[in-house]
Order: sequence, then C-alpha cells, then structure tokens
Amino acid sequence: CTFVNATILIDGPINVTIQNCKFGENGASTSIRITGISKRHIIAFNAGTGYTGEFIYADDNVTISTFVGNVGSSAAANVVNYKAPGGSVATGNIGVVTARP
Repeated sequence: CTFVNATILIDGPINVTIQNCKFGENGASTSIRITGISKRHIIAFNAGTGYTGEFIYADDNVTISTFVGNVGSSAAANVVNYKAPGGSVATGNIGVVTARP
C-alpha cells in the first residue's frame, strides 16, 4: 500500500500490523502514530519520506510492540521513537532510532 500526505493513527487497540507500506512526501510531522494504552503491534518493513518529525512514534503507554526493518529517508528526525521500558523492541531499522527511558 502507498500513502501520500497521510498519517496512520492507532489509538488504543491491540494486535495491529502495518507492514510493507510506503509513505511518500508526507509533509506531516509523523507518518505512523500510536497512542493510548495499546500493545502487541508489529510495524515492519515500511518506508517513509517527507515527514518532519518521527516516521514512527509510539506514546509512553504503548507496550510489547516491535518495530523492525523500517526505512526512513528524512533528515529531520527519527525513523522510530518509542518508550524502551515496557517490552517493546526496535531492530534492523535504517535511520535514527530513539528509545526513550
């Protein structure tokens, strides 16, 4: 799937997978935003350009999720920004990954 000028918002559910998607020339600060009390997400093998903040951002209450193989091509900021305590992991991403304490 390909998204242009779009942000996907996951607000609170569990077991959401976003995989093999392209986000182009977003213009928004974030392409994938995960909020609320949510867990067990798989965000994998996505590519993003044109975002101004984080390509993928998970709020502090997002737990037990994995961020793997995502590619961000914006020089603006992070490809993944998530809260490290809580069982979430980020591996194999290309770009800056921030694991907040």
